Parts: sequence; structure tokens; C-alpha cells
Amino acid sequence: MANGTLKVQNIETSSGSDTITLGQSGETITVPTGASVTGLISNRPAFSAKTSTSQRNLTSNAATKINYDTVEYNVGVTYDTTNKRFTVPTGYAGKYFFSATARLEDNGDNAAFSKIGIFIYKNGSNALQRLLEMSTAEIQAYNNRINVNGFLDLAVGDYIEVYGLIYNTAWDVETEATNKFQGYRLIGV
Repeated sequence: MANGTLKVQNIETSSGSDTITLGQSGETITVPTGASVTGLISNRPAFSAKTSTSQRNLTSNAATKINYDTVEYNVGVTYDTTNKRFTVPTGYAGKYFFSATARLEDNGDNAAFSKIGIFIYKNGSNALQRLLEMSTAEIQAYNNRINVNGFLDLAVGDYIEVYGLIYNTAWDVETEATNKFQGYRLIGV
């Protein structure tokens, strides 16, 4: 067969159950700019949520769920703004990347605190965390922003939430544009 362009609507096996191979070992398959890739070979599901209101007077030394309640994008409709969580949909188990950022600060009494934390929970248990332990002045120099990110292996139905805390003082989650909870499924892993 001569080189050229094959134009079709759909490619399937005749029986519907065999393997379809595109290219051969060592070749590159190119998806042109502007084309969309869907299904299991895309970075889907993917979401980004942010906070729309502050959370006030949270208990010292107690991890509290951060209310990322406004969706910026939600490919696959997997982020639930009511429960403030991402849930893995049917057919999309795999390795995921998550990132969360929040601005946490004492609730105005300027109490001395030396540690703030942010946690990504998987099915109600701590899976990823970041703690900053330093002087109050040093933490405030960071403008009390803290972030955590990492990879998690997830099964269908697993859910992911974000918690924060400040030690030794009542605290608040301040609303600002940098408060984000984001994630997506990796392909090819």
C-alpha cells in the first residue's frame, strides 16, 4: 500500500475483542495540535477547586477539612463541592497527582505558634502531609501559605480531601486566589 492518509470515522476489530495496534515498536504516533484525546489515554479525570469563603475560629491542634467549594474545572465531574472531595470514577483507577495550597493563620490574637500543617487524606486517613515548624515570625513571613503535593495510587471509589491545622492557637483559613486543590490521573504509568 502506498503512503497516504487513511480517513475513517471509527476503527474496531471485526470481533470487537482483539487488540488494535497503531504503529510498531520504535515509531512515534503524533496527535496534531488542536486535536483532543479522550478515554483512558488522557489525563482524565482532572479538577481544580478553590475556596470562596473563609473558615473562622477553628480548633487548635485539630485537623479540619478545608472547604474548597468552587470548581474552576472538573473534567469527568469527579469533584464534589458539597462534600469537598474528589472521588475516583469507574474505569479510572491508577496513579494520580494532587496538589493543595491554603493560607492558614491565627484568628487575630497573634498568639505564638510554631507549626502549621496541610494534609491530603485518602479515604479518611492522612496520605500526604507538609508541616512547617518555625518561629511565628518566620511562618508569617511565608504569609502563612502552605502547600502539599504528591502521587497516590487509587482504586475506583477512593476519595481525596484536604485538611489543615495550626498548633497552639485557634485559627482560620483565609480566602484568597492561591487556595487551590487540584488533581489529575497520570497516563502511561
